[in-house]
Amino acid sequence: VSTARLEKYKRVDTIIKAFLKMPQKKLVVMSGGSEEKVLRNLAHGAENIIFTGWLGQKRMNEILGNSIASIYVPEEEDFGISPVESMASGKPVIGVSEGGLNETVIDGHTGMLINNGLTIEKLIEKVEAMTSHMALTMRDSCTFRAGDFSKERFVENISEYVNAGK
Repeated sequence: VSTARLEKYKRVDTIIKAFLKMPQKKLVVMSGGSEEKVLRNLAHGAENIIFTGWLGQKRMNEILGNSIASIYVPEEEDFGISPVESMASGKPVIGVSEGGLNETVIDGHTGMLINNGLTIEKLIEKVEAMTSHMALTMRDSCTFRAGDFSKERFVENISEYVNAGK
């Protein structure tokens, strides 16, 4: 599953190119954006790639719940909420070792990170390595880790910070 907005810097084109080389694997792209037409054209004719457009939370949770993992490979993004939402659903994240993903995803525990630059080949390797069994073994770690980014945890941490200065 990819939940990233369809913008150039989110590199969804790389995800699609990888799945074009893996017709046995299914990709569901659950979003929209300015690159939607370009990306739909790139995936044209690929029976394993489905675009849903923007979805309501309930339908998004259903699709994510039936997936093995989510893929999130933006270019040097500070913090992305999509990986945290995936982990909150118990799903590991396949991502890049860049930006905020280095803080949210724990490589080997809540997902798999691609080091030393994103390539189609490296992404294929991670997707093929993320079996259903491996994803299930990461489930509890994912939900636990997502808790670190909850609203309650934020309020608790900011309160401690503010009170420490008094």
